[in-house]
Amino acid sequence: MNNIIFKGYKDRLTVWFDNEQNFEQVKNDFSSKLKISQKFFEGAKKTSIEFKGRPLTDNQKFDLLNIFSSETGIDISLVNDATQEKKSKQEKKSKQEKKSDMESIFQKNSLRSGQFIHYKGNVILIGDVNPGAEIIAGGNIIVMGTIKGLVHAGCYGDKNCIIAALGMLPVQLRIANIITCMPDNEIINKPSHAYIKDEKLYISPLQ
Repeated sequence: MNNIIFKGYKDRLTVWFDNEQNFEQVKNDFSSKLKISQKFFEGAKKTSIEFKGRPLTDNQKFDLLNIFSSETGIDISLVNDATQEKKSKQEKKSKQEKKSDMESIFQKNSLRSGQFIHYKGNVILIGDVNPGAEIIAGGNIIVMGTIKGLVHAGCYGDKNCIIAALGMLPVQLRIANIITCMPDNEIINKPSHAYIKDEKLYISPLQ
């Protein structure tokens, strides 16, 4: 685990990885390193993370963020890396692209409280979005399970995006800048989708 180095700064945590290891070993070592470094994170409630030392795909970063959240319980409010500025420009440009041209990510396994997915394109999750978990996407959000947390599609302003799930009991649903909350006693336990029409957010069963 000496091939993983934590460096704490006032506004962020930098994690250095060895570029020689395969990613599965990186994940295992990262989890182990977090377990024995609890004192390093004492008192922290949220942080920003910067990954350095090796190139990482978006899916690999999400895996590492989920491991970090699970092991420490710390809220990750922002992720910075060497390509963040470039990604921000790409995300602004993406709202002008057709959704059919957007990239999509797939994740298998439910999201637990404190876990999240933030992605510039479409998100497809096989599992539930549990209370305290969230998905924020520039495109559509498809959940092959039940939404019980927070989901925000079209986060760059695209009101043509949709949210679809096998069941809906969300804390909050949002498409672009339109928000709706579900009453505590209401649950849609069949395949449904949320969409915007006439500046209002509707939830209807999928036909």
